[in-house]
Amino acid sequence: MKRVADLPIVQKALRRVQRHGLANTLHVVFVRLVNYVVPFKILRGVHVAKADPGYLDYPPAYTPSFLSSGELKSIVWPLKYRRVKPRCIRLIK
Repeated sequence: MKRVADLPIVQKALRRVQRHGLANTLHVVFVRLVNYVVPFKILRGVHVAKADPGYLDYPPAYTPSFLSSGELKSIVWPLKYRRVKPRCIRLIK
């Protein structure tokens, strides 16, 4: 008979606690539990007030540019967030 600690799900949880800490693991478990009852998504973004010029270097195969709000919505909307209403996507100008 297997011990509880030998079950794959317990091993996976213990590895996650070792790698990411108890608080992060509990957060993930809680979010998954809530998501099971009420489906939702956490959309995350980053705002950079002042960019370090060192981060602006790019490989020659790419062309850097800024997107207008319309261009950004046209890219984001069809790809991943079809269930999100367009009015929920707020862009900072």
